[in-house]
Amino acid sequence: MPEHFIKWVTHLLNTWQSKNTQKMLEDYRIDPAKKPDLYSFHFIQIDEFYPINSAQHNSFYYYVNKFYIKGMGFDTEKAMLINPNKIGLNTGE
Repeated sequence: MPEHFIKWVTHLLNTWQSKNTQKMLEDYRIDPAKKPDLYSFHFIQIDEFYPINSAQHNSFYYYVNKFYIKGMGFDTEKAMLINPNKIGLNTGE
């Protein structure tokens, strides 16, 4: 489930320096000195519920921006996103 993944990745990134997180990382043989920099990654959105307004909370574009781009710190300049509003929507959609 993406919610579980998002919850744990966000938690680990936000608590990276805490004793509990440092211990957990060491237990799983992850070097706690090397915090991932997701800003340097590229993000590619591979799905969308088209046609849907990208400002709607149930749009995948909205979800990706909220939880991955902003929530995990990806660079929007390196993100390939599907924005239905830019593709075009018929009147009333």
